[in-house]
Amino acid sequence: MIDKNIIKILSENSELTTTEIAKKLNQKRNIIDYKIKKLYNNKIIKNQYIINFNSLNLEEYIIFLKINKFQEIKKDFFNLLKSNKNVRWFCETYPYYNIRISILINKDEKKEIINEILEKLENNILDKEIIIVEDLIKPINYGIYNFKKINKKIIKDEIKLKIIEMITKNPDIKKYEISNILNQSYESIRLKFKELYEENVIYHKSISFDKKILNLNMTTQIIIKTNLNKDIENRFINFITKNENIGRTRQLIGSYNFEITIHSQNQEDLLSTINNLQNLLKERLISYQIIFNSLKLLTI
Repeated sequence: MIDKNIIKILSENSELTTTEIAKKLNQKRNIIDYKIKKLYNNKIIKNQYIINFNSLNLEEYIIFLKINKFQEIKKDFFNLLKSNKNVRWFCETYPYYNIRISILINKDEKKEIINEILEKLENNILDKEIIIVEDLIKPINYGIYNFKKINKKIIKDEIKLKIIEMITKNPDIKKYEISNILNQSYESIRLKFKELYEENVIYHKSISFDKKILNLNMTTQIIIKTNLNKDIENRFINFITKNENIGRTRQLIGSYNFEITIHSQNQEDLLSTINNLQNLLKERLISYQIIFNSLKLLTI
């Protein structure tokens, strides 16, 4: 039996010790330690770091595409995306758009990279929406966060850059492994991590897991266009950060202001979250579009 309470606590803060988790759940430390090791060993959960890519002079773009004869060309197009080093991940979507693509681009070459992807489809694109991610309001699903503006400072420390590269490729890598690979003392690596957190380069360390474990069977994106005053903006951010059904939420530049990820048990649960959002924003909500995700295909 999977211990859902442990998963939820770790997703809020995976840096907690087994003693702290045991205290929260009123269980013995050795029992919690055994259960956590079992979750990792059975690959039910794995580590993930939420990185501020702007500190690396990178911008994240979200591209939605509606494609003519999508089923006929998707295999070749998916292979193209998998081979592109700038693509973070992509998934099929419905009902309107066929695919959602997340790409990371060096700010000096963004136009060429996007054109390279779109040109491969030639005349098959019926519609598209290209959005720049300006900030992360909520980096993960659970936990309550203070809204922090993104750190625009570019990281130039070579050791820090190597650490970011290593934890992006392998989130499960341990600090002592990094110290061995980089030929640095464990203490120096620990201090680099501390600085990366303080500088808001690493937003958060958490875990990833199949949301169905918590009976969250649907994953949906809503892109919204709003005209918020300060009071509504504060209430909106408070609603986003405290609502456990709402996952990663991005502040955008483009035709829409925000992209909100909603994890729901069923359609009724989804509609309840959307209705609460509409009631909060009222006339400040100009337009929105609901996008359902199907299969997740690629993650770096």
